[in-house]
Amino acid sequence: MDHTQEGSFIIPLLVPLSEPEHRSYEQPALPNVEVLLSPPEPFERRVTRTFAQSIMAVKEIIVDPEHSPTKSDLHSVVERGVSREFCSALAQILAEPAVGEFETRFGWAESLPAPSTMPDSVVIDSDASQKIEEVAIQLKQSRIDARSTFSGSIVELRHVTDEPFGWVTISTVRRGRMSEIRVRLPFEHYQEAVSWHQAQRAVIVEGQVRIGPGRRLIVDDPVKCRPIDEILLPLL
Repeated sequence: MDHTQEGSFIIPLLVPLSEPEHRSYEQPALPNVEVLLSPPEPFERRVTRTFAQSIMAVKEIIVDPEHSPTKSDLHSVVERGVSREFCSALAQILAEPAVGEFETRFGWAESLPAPSTMPDSVVIDSDASQKIEEVAIQLKQSRIDARSTFSGSIVELRHVTDEPFGWVTISTVRRGRMSEIRVRLPFEHYQEAVSWHQAQRAVIVEGQVRIGPGRRLIVDDPVKCRPIDEILLPLL
């Protein structure tokens, strides 16, 4: 934590980034194999990014709509890192008499720029306290199963010329450990993933994970594979 700043309860929190993990890959010898690689997302950036996506999801999916959140809405926010504890803690802050709003500002390191879709600031008014607390109660009473869903950054793309599909490898956390999961996508969808990789957009994947050759984790037919921030983009 840094020194407090002049104003109403402004508390800077600095999150230094660790050095990017250096890994060597065996490049394919075949000329018809295209491979794009990048280092995995630093753990510290993953934590900060997840927090940014979580609080933005609370605002866009829970707070802003006039209707009460549906079960599908709850599933969406849980996929983006929101938990019962997260909602309960935020509701308690907003319920304090001295708090009129809770604003979170993000300053992303120049050495590792965040995707343009990441928020610079998220503001939630204190009036939302009760609504968020009700969601915390719902999450406690109803188990929202997101075990078939995982998220993370794309660290490898692989395509063989003329094949109707390509592979993307996602760096993620699985059962409390860092893991890499390879996902097969139709070629048109794979081309979209190339642009997500270039823009450094984290993705969310839903599908059955199996153990393949060399104990590699594989999803052959994902139900979805999209940028996490896509659902949170403002409507034009």
